[in-house]
Amino acid sequence: MLREATEPLQLPSGTIPGGATLACLIGSANRDPARFSDPDTFNMLRAEQATSHFAFGAGRHFCLGSMLARMEITIGARMLLQTFPNLRWAPGFKPEERGFLNRCPDQLEVVL
Repeated sequence: MLREATEPLQLPSGTIPGGATLACLIGSANRDPARFSDPDTFNMLRAEQATSHFAFGAGRHFCLGSMLARMEITIGARMLLQTFPNLRWAPGFKPEERGFLNRCPDQLEVVL
């Protein structure tokens, strides 16, 4: 996601000049340890700061389909766990996040 600075911006690490193109690395979103305890652990029940996470964007870039997406994942996860109540990670499997943009595992190995 690229954005353009409309004016100079002073940061602790230096100044971003007006007109500069910035690359927003969304793979790092919601991983600020100052806002989220244990930010590198996936937790579907994380309630802290639940209204300010970046999953659906913000402001004029907020996702219009966010409510539908939330409903789909809630219903889908509930159906999956009701159908396979003993769903667990496969023995020895540990998900490893990869990727520059999305930071997600290449695969998930489970036992049904």
